[in-house]
Amino acid sequence: MPESAHCSQYSQLYLNHAKVRVGRFSCPASSDDFASAGAITLPTLVFPATPTYICKSSGGRFLSDASKINIYDGSSSYERQVCDPRGDHCHWLELDSEVFFNAIEAHPLKHFRISDKEIRLDQLLSNPGVNLMFYRMLQNLKAQQISAEAGFEQILILLAVLFNNAVPDKQTAQKVNKRKRWRALAEAAQVAIARQPEKNQSISELANVLHTSEFHLCRVFKNIMGISVHQYRKLLRINLGIEQLAKETSITEIAMSLGFASPAHFSDVIKKGLGMSPRQIRKQLLV
Repeated sequence: MPESAHCSQYSQLYLNHAKVRVGRFSCPASSDDFASAGAITLPTLVFPATPTYICKSSGGRFLSDASKINIYDGSSSYERQVCDPRGDHCHWLELDSEVFFNAIEAHPLKHFRISDKEIRLDQLLSNPGVNLMFYRMLQNLKAQQISAEAGFEQILILLAVLFNNAVPDKQTAQKVNKRKRWRALAEAAQVAIARQPEKNQSISELANVLHTSEFHLCRVFKNIMGISVHQYRKLLRINLGIEQLAKETSITEIAMSLGFASPAHFSDVIKKGLGMSPRQIRKQLLV
């Protein structure tokens, strides 16, 4: 692989394999480089932690947040716009083009491929199980518990699980592209929630902020996202919780920072979503 554009003052590299690189990107909103730092030139999957607007050179904009995994094919340029005062914080997985497109061709995502080097798909809804797989691998890499070759193999397995279980329907995607106003409303709702995931805002309060009715908000959000507002907030919190469990922050502090009523409530939600308690997950992540 050529030298990675991710290798900059804003990135930390955890895996440097001949066919894949893995690292963390952190750029404060106040940086002069915020719009263009960490340019993407190879196929890359991004696991966001903070909400950020991504603007494509070909036109259009999408919201990057912890409920989704961003897909970049490396053929287009992008710029960021500030959405959250914390800036853009995420983990990234950069792939050799042949590996990426071979993985695409082996799954239903091949319907979104429009050329040898392009795919018409920006994001997939993130499954907490996939996020846990990724962060477990990440912690093993950081602790040097696995070799680069073992890390590469785990990434291939992760791609298979991700592409098999988080594939949007092609016809639905085409219909969604025609509903700009609906997309704008759904995105505005996501931004309001992602900026303050700890805030337990009711549907009525959220609808009021967005100047729409509860009925219209719920109908549009479910149609565009495929999940309800409540499910989106829960997915966001679970994925942010997984990231936090990989750190030394106390479980009580994590639960409170994400808006859960209590550590027990946080534990119940995590256990229902992943089949493991926060303590069991932390044991796997803190190697």
